[in-house]
Amino acid sequence: MKVTPIGCSNLPAGFTLIELIVVVTLISLLLFIAMPRLQDTILSDERRKMTNWIMFKTQSLREKAIRDQVVYVLHVDIDNQHMWVSIGNRVPEALEHSAKKGYELKKNLKIIDVEHQQKGKTTSGTADILFYSKGYADRAFIHVEENGEKQLSFLVETFLPEVKMYGEYRSFED
Repeated sequence: MKVTPIGCSNLPAGFTLIELIVVVTLISLLLFIAMPRLQDTILSDERRKMTNWIMFKTQSLREKAIRDQVVYVLHVDIDNQHMWVSIGNRVPEALEHSAKKGYELKKNLKIIDVEHQQKGKTTSGTADILFYSKGYADRAFIHVEENGEKQLSFLVETFLPEVKMYGEYRSFED
């Protein structure tokens, strides 16, 4: 004689094929919807790091230039996708040392050009943005492209401490 616990005689032995297909389909649909958003979050994380670096570094350079009473230079190397800081009167050996401590852009980000209000656009080589001991800086745009599509513009103002960021390509000609 077979003894079964009370109330357990109607338990199913497992899931049916239809139930498994429905669950797998629902999970696939959720992943299909969530993956682009997850991918954008991961990619924008690099953009956020670069944006923070530019904004905090320029503000810091202004403050240091006033405090130390020297000219600081933000070097933007367009060819090597690299940015770094130096003191304006440094010798070449010190520049090389400073360059090693800089910020290197990730593969999904690319410096397009640097546009000075007075000097015009620099599309290759190194463009320098100077921060003077009196508290002002060269007025310049740093143009960056993300994933070969979205363009960002960072405006370093002459007298304002904050950098303005635009979600499009801006120019002094606009």
